[in-house]
Amino acid sequence: MTTLLERPTGKASSARVSSDHLIPETRNPATGLLDAVKLAGHLGMSTSEIAQALKRDVSGLRRTPSSASLQPQLTTLEALARTITHQLGTPELMRMWLRAANPELGDEVPMTFVLEGHAADLHALTRLGSEGVFN
Repeated sequence: MTTLLERPTGKASSARVSSDHLIPETRNPATGLLDAVKLAGHLGMSTSEIAQALKRDVSGLRRTPSSASLQPQLTTLEALARTITHQLGTPELMRMWLRAANPELGDEVPMTFVLEGHAADLHALTRLGSEGVFN
């Protein structure tokens, strides 16, 4: 079994701690956990839409938006937002991209995939785009 220090990261080892992978406005400042309602706002989604994407009840989501059980799915959505924003340059363009028909997706609207619970697949495609495979 490898330890954390032995795991390959693909980058030169560094003792520097970075927050580059975080979107602070999507997190609960008291706990550091992702907040579904805040993340929805960042993605340009309503609370009802993010509840649909997460296959959760809207009232429960509003009651406990930073629930530990939501964190894996929210992490995927945060990664998707971060990747698209990195590629396009601004959160505003990321939100527009999510809501516009995309010829690379057969003229489907990317948000459709998110709402259907396929954010991880969409994230995989956008990551391929950053590697020049999918644009």
